[in-house]
Amino acid sequence: MFFRRKKQDLTKEKIYKLSSRELDRSVYEIGLSLWDKAIRERLEDKKEVVAVEKKGDATRDMVYYRLANEIDIFLGVELNKRIRKTTKTVQDVSRAINQKYQELVENHAEYEKSEHEEGIIVNLIPSFKLKGNQFTFRLKERIPKDARIMARLVEVGPESQGIELELLSHQREFIVGGNPLLVDYYASDLADEHFGISVQGSNFYLYHLSKEKEAFTELIQNENIKLSITSQYQLLNHKDYIIAGFQNRVRRFQFFLVDFDVRAEDQPSSRYRLVETGYYILRSLDPTQNTYRYPTVFFSETDGSMKGLRDVQQIPLPGMKNVGTPAKIIYKEGEFYIQKLSTIVPVTVKLNGQEIPEGAERKLSGIKDKLEIGYVQFFFEKLEKRSDTPLAMLEITVADMEKVRHFPLYGKPIIISGEAKRPGHEDYLFLNESSIPHNALRISFKNGVLFVEKGKTAPPLLINGSEVKGKQAVSSGDILTMGKVSIKVSRRDLPSAFCAKLTLTAESRRPVHILTELSKGKTYILGREAPDSSSSSLVGGEEQKRGFIKISDDLHVSASHARLSLTGERMATLQNISESNSIFIISANGTLRADLPQKSFASEVLMRWDRIIIGPVELEYRGPGSSMVISDSYEI
Repeated sequence: MFFRRKKQDLTKEKIYKLSSRELDRSVYEIGLSLWDKAIRERLEDKKEVVAVEKKGDATRDMVYYRLANEIDIFLGVELNKRIRKTTKTVQDVSRAINQKYQELVENHAEYEKSEHEEGIIVNLIPSFKLKGNQFTFRLKERIPKDARIMARLVEVGPESQGIELELLSHQREFIVGGNPLLVDYYASDLADEHFGISVQGSNFYLYHLSKEKEAFTELIQNENIKLSITSQYQLLNHKDYIIAGFQNRVRRFQFFLVDFDVRAEDQPSSRYRLVETGYYILRSLDPTQNTYRYPTVFFSETDGSMKGLRDVQQIPLPGMKNVGTPAKIIYKEGEFYIQKLSTIVPVTVKLNGQEIPEGAERKLSGIKDKLEIGYVQFFFEKLEKRSDTPLAMLEITVADMEKVRHFPLYGKPIIISGEAKRPGHEDYLFLNESSIPHNALRISFKNGVLFVEKGKTAPPLLINGSEVKGKQAVSSGDILTMGKVSIKVSRRDLPSAFCAKLTLTAESRRPVHILTELSKGKTYILGREAPDSSSSSLVGGEEQKRGFIKISDDLHVSASHARLSLTGERMATLQNISESNSIFIISANGTLRADLPQKSFASEVLMRWDRIIIGPVELEYRGPGSSMVISDSYEI
């Protein structure tokens, strides 16, 4: 017999509102107000019995309870703008609610202390369903420590944002739709509760939920059979496609089973994906000439050694033996070139699919050039032209309007226009605002520096309140004002030594390690070899050894590659301390959130369910920290 989770009723979720006086307080105090107005009462109403202790002759037994350990808080427009400004403001709200949570547990003997040591995870989610200062919230089911991923639902297609839902073993029903207050997996443009996936034993079933006439769900099976899905269950198979549409908008998903039966219980799970390892090309400043020296980059077998050579950088070719050095990258006259070198064993070298003759050079464009050396594949990009991570973020507001929009800049020039959107103008950002003309501002990059200049017929341009003329450099935190439009610039620049990047890609089963049982207040080293406590070069070597997590024997992982620090405020940071390659942080919705280069000691705050990519290893971070899995509704 099949059991379906009862459809949730939005009207049962009470909506609360903060006063203007409460909104004017510090963000930490706003967190306390959220707790006092609603959260504490709901937590105590929904507490669960975990143990009953018999007291013998006592008149009553001792009952122990546990509270929910995760909460989704949905915020109205004004409240969202006030709380979700920066990572620090998000931390302040989480810190306030966790302080009250711990006080509640400590002051009441009936709450089992061991069940609440990690505090409560606070997820702050914007919602257009709520007005101004309103908020509501939803307590989430506890995720058992032994929960595992059974399947994945990945968004695909030309409009895909890379969103991904992981179906965990402790849950039996998963609802997908366009109302974040009701669903497990938020997908904008769909009906409120559009379709569901039900788990029955080891099988997964798809069914349609929405009663809207314009909503539909279809299933395309591996043999290209299209089925129209109704409220009746339809079996899902590995790599089936799900098409969901509502009001002329369509979202496409692919379903993947995760096979846990074919592996030993003590082995980590794996997922079949592209393994990516990033190598940054590092230039050095020559102070006498006031110029940069660029290294010669040699591609060689893993065991090859080029130590002692000046201005040389070595990139290993994994799995290749007895090939020596088949290729190198050189810098001259402002451009990078790849050259095929002589080898004893013939090795093919290609650039963008075209084979390079021995001794010949080919110019690199710096925009995702594809390099093939034997069966090893790299992508080359100049950082000023990179397309995977924004070089800057624009936060755009218009006077008298509540809507805040965010626009990422990827290196190519962009023109800001006050007109409504026009087809075919890919280099324009249209704001539909009459106070600025069509060609109002031009924002561009040159050698990693961000510049802005106003159009000839545009009104005055102010930077931080001062009028400027001509082309001006812009720094992170600067505010550009023209007409009623205000644009705040946010940048997170790499050091000037980082000029280009090589990304090694290979299809492989990548092991997935779950980072669990991490203790607050501790620091962990992730790498290949535990630090030698007797080494004088390591401060506190014995302490580091106790906090060491071995993640792989692969040489693409440094002996000490990353430092994972957990602070007392339930937030964790990850820092790259290696000299070999970069670390990628992928958010729970599948998008690249951070790229931490080697030798930079760059760090990033971790969110719950983040995926950390170090060479051929994937780590899943399960907390502590917020789970910011739903994208901001106010983004363009």
